[in-house]
Amino acid sequence: MPQKLIDQTTIQPDGRPGDDAFTAFATCNENFQDAEQRLTALGVRIDQEAADRGQHVAAESAIREAADAALSARIPGKNIVINGDFRFWQRGTSFVGMTNGAYTADRFIPVMVGDTIDCIRAEHQLGDPTNLFNARYFMRCSVGQVAGNGNLATLQYRIENGVRLLAGKTVTVSMLVRASSATKIGMEFEMTFGTGGSPSASIVGNSQLVTGITGGWQRISRTFTLAGIAGKTFGTTTEGYLSLILWLDAGSNWDARAAGVGRQTGDFQFSNIQIEVGSVATDFEQRPDALELALCQRYYRKSFPTAVVPANNSNYCLHRPATAYNSQGLRASIEFGTTMRVAPAVTFYGGSEGGNLTPESSWRWYDSAGGAWRAATAMQVVGVFQSGFIVDSVTTGHAVASTYLIAGEYTADAEL
Repeated sequence: MPQKLIDQTTIQPDGRPGDDAFTAFATCNENFQDAEQRLTALGVRIDQEAADRGQHVAAESAIREAADAALSARIPGKNIVINGDFRFWQRGTSFVGMTNGAYTADRFIPVMVGDTIDCIRAEHQLGDPTNLFNARYFMRCSVGQVAGNGNLATLQYRIENGVRLLAGKTVTVSMLVRASSATKIGMEFEMTFGTGGSPSASIVGNSQLVTGITGGWQRISRTFTLAGIAGKTFGTTTEGYLSLILWLDAGSNWDARAAGVGRQTGDFQFSNIQIEVGSVATDFEQRPDALELALCQRYYRKSFPTAVVPANNSNYCLHRPATAYNSQGLRASIEFGTTMRVAPAVTFYGGSEGGNLTPESSWRWYDSAGGAWRAATAMQVVGVFQSGFIVDSVTTGHAVASTYLIAGEYTADAEL
């Protein structure tokens, strides 16, 4: 109702102007009561509007999160892991009795102390509904436990520049796993700061435990908030890397880092490993073969066909021209198809041209005068670069500046 006013001028029956005190106070009380009712009603409306606004904000946030997850599932490059579905095994497909860290499937390296690991490429059964993303291959890691509190077995994936790019961020790890018996897996991120100068110590200890791994394929995920790097120092020679460590077996000395995995043995099988920024595990990103292989070749490449294991006496050698820069050497320049991470370590393999020539690892050259293939006495690297290398096949009796045909294979390794 509208506010009432106290009459101060109207002459009353007793001859006095305005309302008497009783009437005036009654008017004031009615006004106060009306004001209180209005304020109470306003407060109720404000509370309701605040509750409605909170619900709207929560709903909008949920919609945005769902939209972000749906969008990220369609954006190429969300998966930080290269070869997470184990499509490419350029070095070979069977690594048995490993006692020290060496790369197996592209970009994946088992690291162990005391224990042994067999890493083998295996193939998913066609039509298996638990193979959620229809990968063809998976990795089987068979752990051989050896007694000792300091012994361990891990599978690791190292991320180039990952410390700089992901420090302080929330990331989610997801994968398909299977085991031959009830087992556990520890997940940990290690931040290393490289070599040279006075780099900061590695940051470790953010491990999480996954239990109940047995039977058929199951998808697991864990979310991590990585440490910040304010005040840290990178090495002057190398800058280190961010490493995802999957703990498969750990003596008691490693309990804190391994999230309590403890001692265990058996087969651990992995497929569709993914690391992405954010707190949601989205569908595995399946990149085209050409792109995935090019990403792998930043770290390791070879002249052999993709499916051929590097070895001497290869039947797949390309024949290249080389120039006799003097009478004792044939020089060739080899260009990589992609730029490698750093200048790689190059290993040479001899071809089958000419039969079982020695040295086996030396490239062959064709002696047109004698009508036969010959083996170089040695391979001498002149220069190695991210884009390729220059090599001399050391031989004798060449006509300077003449062109000869050579044949041989190589691997180039620029892994972390």
